[in-house]
Amino acid sequence: MKQLLHGMRRAALPLPLAALAAPCAAFLLSAAALGGQFSPWALAAVAVAGTGWNGAAAGLGALLGALAFLDFQPGLRHGAAALLIVLAVGIYFLADSLAGKNGQNEQKEKIRA
Repeated sequence: MKQLLHGMRRAALPLPLAALAAPCAAFLLSAAALGGQFSPWALAAVAVAGTGWNGAAAGLGALLGALAFLDFQPGLRHGAAALLIVLAVGIYFLADSLAGKNGQNEQKEKIRA
């Protein structure tokens, strides 16, 4: 039996649990709507997911969860808010990285002078 379990572990693909956590959380938290309006917790999960594929997947999870658990118009508003949050977080990190590079160049010029 131990050999069988060991063989199954080697053959199985490892699930990227960290990559699935944000979209699943956003999907499930979309069901926790307050008074028929969109859920602030699902949008917070989208904001925490960050940038890249993880943030995009969390936004898609929030949109699908809102369309599954809410009516169409509140669900569409919820999806638009999730998309806005993903874009705002991406722009913030892009601006922060560009400002950091410029600041490093200015520091190097001061050191050389």
